[in-house]
Amino acid sequence: MTLQTDIEAFQMAIQWMHTSAVCLPFVFQDNKKITSLLRFLALADQIDLLGPFDSIIASIKAVLLLDHENLLPEHVRAGVLLPQNYPVRKFFA
Repeated sequence: MTLQTDIEAFQMAIQWMHTSAVCLPFVFQDNKKITSLLRFLALADQIDLLGPFDSIIASIKAVLLLDHENLLPEHVRAGVLLPQNYPVRKFFA
């Protein structure tokens, strides 16, 4: 099995496996937070990582509610590639 991911998403998956939570550096820009969280969700789907991912979805929602300009075209593309049963898809599809 070959995974298409970045090191940050992999590190977040390791955090999730140990703590059921992920921590992002405070210095991240809000649109970068969305990108990182979506990459984590994509990796979680690829490796069948168990959720629930309610805290991840709440983080994405909070950033979008703060300022809709944080939503980038790449977020929409990444969001619609997630499985249909992922609640986060409703933000992008």
